[in-house]
Amino acid sequence: MKFGGFLLGTLCGAAAVFYVASRKPGMTALAGAAAGKMWTNMGKGMMLGVSTRGVSGKTAGKPDTAAAASDHKEAWSSIESIVSSDPEVKRETEKILAESGSGSRSAH
Repeated sequence: MKFGGFLLGTLCGAAAVFYVASRKPGMTALAGAAAGKMWTNMGKGMMLGVSTRGVSGKTAGKPDTAAAASDHKEAWSSIESIVSSDPEVKRETEKILAESGSGSRSAH
């Protein structure tokens, strides 16, 4: 990206923020709070990453496979509940599974 394009985008974004701020101040406050929360969470995530991997990026210990397996099971159960809630989605999913030759999610 060229610097001129970056500068133009920044100016357009700033102009849009000023326009929205003058028209809907409540929306600006909400966006500011959301951005602040996002930056706080990103900072916490980076600090956590440095504390677990160190500065070199290598993992300090073994990964928690039990937690990963639990997250995997929760994700699949969430997907199954979404699929089973809509009959049309369920039919399409069953059709795709039949075409791929895997009859259950245990193949994943």
